[in-house]
This record gives sequence, structure tokens and C-alpha cells, in this order.
Amino acid sequence: MKLIIIGVVFTLIAAYLIQNQWQNKESWGTNKADAIVYLSVNGQSLSRVSPELRKDRDVVLAAISADSSAFQYADKSLKTDKSFILEALPLDGSLFEYADDELKSDPTFIQDVVIANGYAFGYLDEEFKDDPLLVRDALRSNGSAIKFVSDQYRFDKKYVLMALESNNDAFPYIDKQFQSDRAFVLQAIKLNAGVYEHLDIAFQNDKEITIAALNSEGGMLEFAPDHFKQDRDMVLTALRDEGGDALAFVGEELKKDRGIVLLAVENTYTGLALSFADEALKRDKGVVLRAVKANGLALRFADNKFSLDREVVLAAVEDSGLALEFVGPSFRKDKMVVLKAVESNGNSFEFADEAFRKDRAFVLEAVALNGLALEFADEAFKKDREIVVAAVSSNGSALEFADESFKRDKEIVTLAVESNGSALKFADKRFRNDESVMLAALRNWGELFKLADEELRRDRDFILKAVAVNGGVLAYVGSALQADKEIVSTAIKQSGSAISYADESFKTDPEFVTQAVSENSWALNFVDDSFKKDKDFVLGVISRTGFALEYVDDSLKKDRDVVLAAISNSGSELQYADEVFRKDKTIVLKAIKQRADAFEYADVSLRKDKAFVMSFLENVDYFDPEIFKHVDQPLLADKELILAAVKKLGGALEYADESFKKDREIVLAAVKEGGYALEFADESLRKDREIVLAAIKQDGSALAFADKVFRKDKALVRQVVGQYSSFNFQAADESLKKDKAFVLELIKEEPDVFKYIDHSLQKDQDVILAAIDDYGAALEFATPEMNKDRSLVLRAVIDDGDALEFADESFKKDRMIVKHAIANFGSGFKFADQSLKQDKAFVADAITKSWRVLTEIDKSVKIDKPLALIAVKQHPYAISYLSESLQKDKDVLLAASKNVQDEPLQNLELDESLTKDKEFMVKLLINSPELIDQVDDSIKKEVLIQVSKSTPYILNYIEETVLIRDKAEALALLAEDGRFLNVLSSELKQDREIVLAAVQENGIALQYVHRKFQKDQEIVELAVEEDGYALQYVDDSLKTDKAIFLAAINSGRYHFRSIPSSLLKDRDVTVAAMKDSGYYFDKLDALFKSDEEILRLAIPGSVYALRYASDNLKQDRALMLKAATNSDALKYVNRSFRKDRAFMLEVLANRGPYDQVLQYADESLKRDRGIVLASVKENGNTLEFADSTLKNDKEIVMAAVKTSGEALKYAGDDMRKDKEVVLAAIRQSGSAIQYADDRFKKDKVMVLEVVKQTQFVYRYIDISLKLDEDVLKARLLH
Repeated sequence: MKLIIIGVVFTLIAAYLIQNQWQNKESWGTNKADAIVYLSVNGQSLSRVSPELRKDRDVVLAAISADSSAFQYADKSLKTDKSFILEALPLDGSLFEYADDELKSDPTFIQDVVIANGYAFGYLDEEFKDDPLLVRDALRSNGSAIKFVSDQYRFDKKYVLMALESNNDAFPYIDKQFQSDRAFVLQAIKLNAGVYEHLDIAFQNDKEITIAALNSEGGMLEFAPDHFKQDRDMVLTALRDEGGDALAFVGEELKKDRGIVLLAVENTYTGLALSFADEALKRDKGVVLRAVKANGLALRFADNKFSLDREVVLAAVEDSGLALEFVGPSFRKDKMVVLKAVESNGNSFEFADEAFRKDRAFVLEAVALNGLALEFADEAFKKDREIVVAAVSSNGSALEFADESFKRDKEIVTLAVESNGSALKFADKRFRNDESVMLAALRNWGELFKLADEELRRDRDFILKAVAVNGGVLAYVGSALQADKEIVSTAIKQSGSAISYADESFKTDPEFVTQAVSENSWALNFVDDSFKKDKDFVLGVISRTGFALEYVDDSLKKDRDVVLAAISNSGSELQYADEVFRKDKTIVLKAIKQRADAFEYADVSLRKDKAFVMSFLENVDYFDPEIFKHVDQPLLADKELILAAVKKLGGALEYADESFKKDREIVLAAVKEGGYALEFADESLRKDREIVLAAIKQDGSALAFADKVFRKDKALVRQVVGQYSSFNFQAADESLKKDKAFVLELIKEEPDVFKYIDHSLQKDQDVILAAIDDYGAALEFATPEMNKDRSLVLRAVIDDGDALEFADESFKKDRMIVKHAIANFGSGFKFADQSLKQDKAFVADAITKSWRVLTEIDKSVKIDKPLALIAVKQHPYAISYLSESLQKDKDVLLAASKNVQDEPLQNLELDESLTKDKEFMVKLLINSPELIDQVDDSIKKEVLIQVSKSTPYILNYIEETVLIRDKAEALALLAEDGRFLNVLSSELKQDREIVLAAVQENGIALQYVHRKFQKDQEIVELAVEEDGYALQYVDDSLKTDKAIFLAAINSGRYHFRSIPSSLLKDRDVTVAAMKDSGYYFDKLDALFKSDEEILRLAIPGSVYALRYASDNLKQDRALMLKAATNSDALKYVNRSFRKDRAFMLEVLANRGPYDQVLQYADESLKRDRGIVLASVKENGNTLEFADSTLKNDKEIVMAAVKTSGEALKYAGDDMRKDKEVVLAAIRQSGSAIQYADDRFKKDKVMVLEVVKQTQFVYRYIDISLKLDEDVLKARLLH
């Protein structure tokens, strides 16, 4: 019977396939679309399609994706097409078997092939299989190529590890000697945890190996023995660091463990972790909330009740808009929920209530947030110009869903491709011949050049413009233009890596290679090998960019000078150094000092060396505790080392042996350094009051990891919220978050606590009213009636302009309310009614409050030039929000450049016509020299010379380029500024007379000279004498030269970082160095620490030197008085001086207004009225350190608040109630009102006084005055 049923089923399937049109060869054999569908599951049928289709790239790729051997049936044109083969190889390396034989003998192409897919190595001609570079590239691309390499490489540990690092599936192909070597297996696991899947069961039972695998990839728990899946510590290891989905493989009992599940749901990319939790925990709001905050799609696995919980729903859609599919029907009709979902993911609009999709105003708001929402809007809106403009401006790809008429509209198409170049695919094909549209598209995606009309693709002038906006376009212009000098130069100027697409001749041209690697060190990867072997050239590249060691010849990776130069710029470059240097303690320590995480690249022998690891801890100020993943496992069980580690960084406890997480001494040391380390302590110690209090003292957020008893402790919770941050309230027990009286008490002190209280209380009218003045966002939870209360809304937006979002729609048109919302940095304007965004008078006034309103104004207003001028004068960054036409307006650009703040125009791309206007560019660059590289090459030299006369630092901005080749002209310019050396030809830079002229005028020019001159004693001495900072460009061999070091220090322009060890005992050097900075006094020879002259020289530069001075020098009264010119020195002087009244008065007489002398005085002097009065007259804030009996002394307090109004904070209660004192304080600083007695916060005269000073005191005034008309006007006037 079963066979009969199977036969019938097959008969029906066959009949269906015969009847389906796409199975008809007439269709799929000749029709491209049908062929792609059919061949994607029946690749071999490529042999049966028409000859034309066998030439089609898309058709053949579809066939190959189903069966790589289908390539044998492709047309020869594709088998000889290098670009097609490289595109197809990632699908399956074995397809190279069918490539044209000529290509298989092309050495350059062969290297590209194995990089694309190393598996192709198996199909190379035998002559290539012994090339170590090809073997390396193949194994790095696809480790499974190990089965094709010769024994020479199969038995070489380095190559085997290379293979496993790229592909764990290579493990079955490696020799058994490696498969059975525990040390090797452990090393391989650390490179690629996936190897664990293929291990022998004995190794999978090995705890150390399993921990190593789980540390790297939690998913390896799937292959671990069952007893490890029941082991809580093992499971915790697996779930950390994005391993949450490994919860699927955890033992059933542990899936009920709340701590385990919380860790899992917070560490999942997919959101799947919640699906594996016990059903009871899917009903736990705390767990679900944490899950959806980590991944909104986790909502689909939560109990159904949460699809109706507003807090959970909002958290879910904010993380992933697509979670809207899983919310209750009422939330699909909730405006805020839907808009937050759409902002996160435009496709979520599909799940919004149909009424929203037919509501024009809502659709406009939605597509402005995420243009892709247009796909699911009502069809009528796809024909609505305003909506389409908003959509494509937000995401150009929205053009796909717009009406066909808009795909022919140049303005809309331009907006779309400017937003997303790929939108060109959806535009009418005529735009592929439109120069301006194509350039806009190419700016962010060079490959679109392939879509350009043939006429444009042959137009040299257009191509020149194209490579100027995106150097990557060079890849697609054809070999003739890839050999065009001007085009290649323009391309690599925009992107150095574009040299990879240039004709081979440019890869051997020093000028072009230098230009390319100066723009991007990665370009070194593509140039001729001779440059990668040229030590001087490579050192020059490294000195400019710091990142190039990866691409240099292997011979230079063994060169000490090159490696030292590389790690001096970036310690992580150690990973590319030869193995011998990764075993060299001096080199590795230097790398680690530059960048602590370079420790990862140290040889395993050093990572096993306790003394070295201890040295590492001593030599770095900070490191990522993850570094301990790379420390040899036995050392993690060494108490001395772990204690040193946690004292340096508490988080290191996470990687310590489990026994130490129960060790009270170690845990206490860890939490004292970093309170968050409490998370890694054993559960028993999280109940230890001393440890918990120590952790909280260091970091209030550590409360989250404490035992529940502490999280229920009101006094403790009040402390961590008040002293540290309202954020810490989220760690409080749920019972406290529901305690209305306690919540109201906290809100009074820390209004932001509102964010973390129980959802039921967030809707409570009393709680909202208590929070609204200092946490305006509480309006979100108010009832519709409250949202219609004008005074309440006004209070909310005064605190937080964005609270306007939650106000009744009528208030979004209320000019006064919107003005107050804008006064808070302008952000609230995005929620204002469209009518105000179109009102030029209102916008003009708003811009004077905040230029940020430009981000939200109507497009019609953005093109208003007078408004634009107001905006850029208010803040130059405003220019980036103006219309494209105004960004090209000369008056606007010049106005913005005159209001210079942090190079506001540096990211602005100037219109081509402006870059050729010499007079305009000179005016612009005088204030915005950072734009020099945008000047057209035809006028760049003249502009540079002219601007440098008034703005010489323009020479710091110009990239290395050749503008001057004439020696006489060069010498004349160098006499003006040596930095002109940067724009001379390479020939002139080799001219000694030129170099001497340059460094004599400006020593910093030494950075631009050929390396041989950086080793030239005469040139170096001249350079550092002129500017000591030039020492950083001197060859290492001369940096320890006494004469040169002294010249640099004595120039007065070099602040040394350290004294070379070889000069540490030289008194002349020490004296000079201490004149420059006493900060390194602690590094001096012991003899010099007792030298009075040296200490006197060191102290003005850094009183820190006093800390390391000998005790007998600290007894010298005159010397200590000199040192105490900086009150911090009092920390280090002999204690007897801090008790000496005459000494302290003399110190105070010579103090500046910011010194804290009283802080370091003996307690007896803090009670001395004369001392305290003298102190507060200099610095009012030192009232903090006075004895409490003097904090109610009116003369003292008045003196304090007159120098610093905020000293009222330290005054006694009687003084805070004294009107004369309070008036003096607020006149000095309006913010002092927050410390005054409450009755003064109700005093209109006082309140007006402070509001006129600053709007930021508004939160401190009494509610009775917050809505006072005069006070509100004063706020807006400010």
C-alpha cells in the first residue's frame, strides 16, 4: 500500500512539472528570467539552454550556484573572463577546473583566484603548487585547500594552523600527528573554535580545551559532552560574548535558571535565546524586557501577554521594527509604537494598522523616518510628490516603490541616488546617460559605473569627474583609461587603493605609488613588490600612516627597524611581524605599551611566562580584560598574578580560575578597582556586605550584581541613586520600583528615576506631576487629558524639548510652546506642526535659538538664502543641513568659514566650478584652510602660496602632492615656510640644499624629507634647533645623540615624552629635561632625586616631581614654598609644613583663584578663621574643606560666594537662608540658586535674575514661577 501511495505522488508531481510553463524548454531554454529560476535548482541543464543564454553572466551564475560543474557548459567568453571567474569563485572553488587553460597559466591572475577561493588551488597547474605565497593565500582563503598542498606544507605547523584559522572543516584533512597533539589542538581552538566540532571525544572531554572553545564561540556547546551542558560554569562561559543562542544546547534544569537565561537573552544576535528558555521564564517580565532590548524579535517567543504590554512592545520595536508583527492589535494602531517600529525598519509598516497606511499625514511622517515604508503605504501615496520626496531623501531605495512617473523625474531621482546610489537601478534608464545623476550615484557606489550609458562610459571628461568623486570607478573604465596618467592620478588622490585598478606601469612609478600609499597605506598591497622590499620607502609609509606592516615583503617583517617603527605607531602591528619579534620581550613590551591588546599577538612562550605577564601588568595603565583569554591557562590559577591583575583592572576576575571567584581577598581587591567585577564573583560573595559595599562605592551600578537582599535595601538603593546615578535604580528589586512613596521620594532628588520605575507607576498622575519639571519625557505616559493641559505640556517641554512629541496635536501649532521646546537645543522642532516649519518668520527666530532646527524645517524654507546666512552665522555646522544650491553659494560658504569652530567645512564637498575660482578659494581658505585639497590642480599652487601669507598653517593640511618642480621657485618659497617642502617634486626632496633651506626655516619640514636626511647629523641638528618637535621625525639612531636631544629640549618647542635610557645618567640632559617638564622626575637616577638644583628645575613643570624627591629635600622650607606655587604640591610636602600657620598663610598669599590650599591643610588650620578667610577669598569653593563651625560665618561665606557663587553649596543652613548671601551668590553664578533655601526659589526678583543668566537653572526654581509670563519671556530672551 505504501508503495502505491508513493507511486501516485510521483506521478502527480511529474504531471505538474510537465504542465508548468517554466518547465517547458521553450521557456527556460530561451527566456532569461525563467532560465535563472530553473537553473538555480538544476544547474546541469545549462547544457540545454540557448547559446545566447550560455553567454549571460546572471544565467551562468544561477547554474553554478546549484552545481559548480555546470561551468563546463558556459560559453568560452565567460571561461576567459577574469572578472566573471573572480565573481563566481566564492560560490565554489572547484569551478576553476573548467576555466580557460590560458588563464590557468597567468601567475598574476592565479593569485587573485586563490584569494577569491583557496579551494581552487586544487585545480592549478602543478608548477604553481610549490609557491609558498600561493599556498599561504589559498589556505587563508579556504583552509580545506590543505588537502591539495604538498607534504612540505601539510607537515608545517604554521601552514596547518593557517588553514584551520580560515576553515575549521579543514581539520579532517590535516595529518593525524596534529589531530592527536593536545598542545596543537589547544592552539588551533584559540584560532578557530569551530575545530572543536571535529575533535576526538577525548579532547571534547578535556575541560581546558572545552573552555577555550566556549570562550571563543559559545555555540560549540552543541558538540560538548552532556556533563558539560549541565555544568553551570561551563554554560556561563558559553553564553557570554554573543553566545546566547547556545542556550539551545544547555541542560533542561539550567534552562530554568533565571541568571543563566538573562545572560543568554542579553547575548544573542538572533533573539532565539528566549525560545530555548523554560516556559516560566517566558512569562517573567524582567527576562522578557531584557530579551527584547537585546533583540526585539525575541517578542515572538515571549508569553502572549507581553504583546499587550506597552513597555515591552516599545522596547521590542525600538530594537527591531519587525517585532511589530508580534504585537497586539491595539499597538498596531498606536502612533508612537508604529513610528518607532518604522524608524527601526521601514518594512515593519506592513504590519501597521491599515488606517495608518491610508493616512497621508502619518505616511509622510513614517517615510521621513524610513523611506522603505513607502512600499506598504496606500497606492495613492506612491503618486504623491511630497511623500515620495520625503521617502527617497530618507532612503534612496524607496524609489523602487514610487510611481513610474517619479522614476523619470530628475529631481527625485537625484535625491534618491544621493541618499543611496543603488537607487539608480530603479530609475528610468535615460538617467544612465545623465552626467549629474550618474556622478551623484557614483559618489557612494563606484560599481554603478557599469550601469552608465555607453556614451558616458566612453567620455573621458566624465570619467575624470567620476574618479574624482570615487576612485574605485577606475576598476570599471577599461584598460586604456586605466593607463591614463591624469585619470589614475585623480583616482588615487581620492582613494589610494584605486591604484590596484591602474595599469601596471603606475604600480612601479615612485610618484604615483607615494601618492597612493600616502592616501591609504592599504594601497601598498597593490604596488610593485620592489616597493614592499624597499626599506626606506616602507619606513616612510609607516611613519606617515602607521599601518603597513601587513603588506610589506616578508624580509622586512624580519627587519628590527621596520618592526619598531610599525609598533611605535600601532602596537597591534605586532601581529604582522616575524615570529622572532613576537618572542622578543623588548619588542613585545614596546608594542604593548603603545597598545595593550597587542599582548594577543605575543608568542605563546611569552604568554606562558609569569614574569613577562607580570611585567605587562606593570607597564600598561589600562587593558581590556579580554586579554586574559590569551594568557596561558595555568597562569590564571596563579594567585599572585591574578591578584596583581585585578588590582590593575577588576574585570580581569572574569577570566581567573573559578577558585579565585570564591577567594575573598581577590574578589575584594577586584571590586575595589572596578565595582562591576562583582558580576564575576561567586554567588556566596555577592551576599557579603563588605564586598558589596566596596563594589558599590567604586561603581554604583554594581548593585545589579549584588544579592537580592541588597537590591531591596531602601537605604542602599537611595545611596546608589543619589550619589551615583538614577540609572542604578534599574538594579533595584521590582518591589521598590512599585513602591509609590519610595519612588516619589527618589524622584524629588533624581527625576530621571522615572525611566526605571514600574510601568504601573509611570501612568500614575501623582508620579508624573512630581517628575514632569525635571523629566519632561514623563509626558509620554500621561493620560490624554493631561496631554491637553497647556501648563503641564509647557512644564514638560521647558525641561525636554522632545517632550513635544507626546503633547496634544494642538500644542504642536502653539508658537509659545514650540519656542520653549526649541530653546532646548532645537531638537523638539521635529515634532512641531508642518505649518510652523513652513513659516519663515518663525523659523528665522527659531534659528537664532538653535541652528539645529534646520534639520526639520520644510524644504521650501531650506532654500531661503537670508535664513541660511542667519543659520551659518549662528553656527557654521548649519551649512550641512542647507539645500544643495545654498551649499554652493559663495556668500553662504564665506559666512560659514568666518565662523570657524572645529573645521566645520572639512566634510563639505565643494562644487567643481567653485574649486576653479581663484579669488573665491583664496577668501574661503583664509578661514578654512582644511579645504586646500579641494582646490582645482590648475590653481592650487597660486592659491596655496597666496593663502599661506596670511594663514601659514594651511601647509599642515595639504596632502603630499607635487606642485613645484623648479628649484629657484622652491628655494624662494622655502625661505617663507619650510613646510612647502611637502609640495615639491621627489627630485627636489632629494636635493641637500633644498632640504637644508627647509629645515632651517621650519624644523617640522624634516617629516617630509627622504629618510636618508633623517639620519644626517647636520640636517637633523638644524631641524631640532629650529623646532624641537622635529625630533619625532629623526631616525632612531640619532634620537639618543646627546647634542641632538639637548638641541631639541633647548629649542623650547619640544616637550619630551621620555629621556632615552642611555642618557638617563647624564646631568646635562637631566637638567635640560627638567627645565622642560618635571613630570618624568620619577624616572631619574636616584642620585638626581636628591639634587636640589634638579628638583627646583622640575617643580615648575610638575609638582608631581616632589612625590619622588628625597626626604631631606622635602624638609627645605624655601624649596617647599617654591613648590607650593601649585597647591597640589602640598600633598607631598612634609606634614609639619601643613600644620605651620605662617607657612600656609605665605602659600595662600601666592595662590591663584583655582588652588585648593585648604584641602591639604592640617585639620587644626581648617578651624582657623584667618586661614579659611584667606583661602575662600582666593577660591570660594575651598569652603568645602573648612570646619563646619565656620560654614555659618557670614563674613567667610560672603567672601566665598563672591568668588564662586556655587560655594553656597558648602555653606551652612543659616547662610542658605540669608538673603544678602544668596543674592551675592546668584549674582556671581545663577546656578547657585539650586543650593539656596526654597523660599528664594519662589522669589520672582531672584528668579528673574538667574533666568536671565542661564536657562539651565530653570529646573531649580519653584513650580509657582515656572509658568510666570515674565519668567517665561526671560527664558526665551536668554
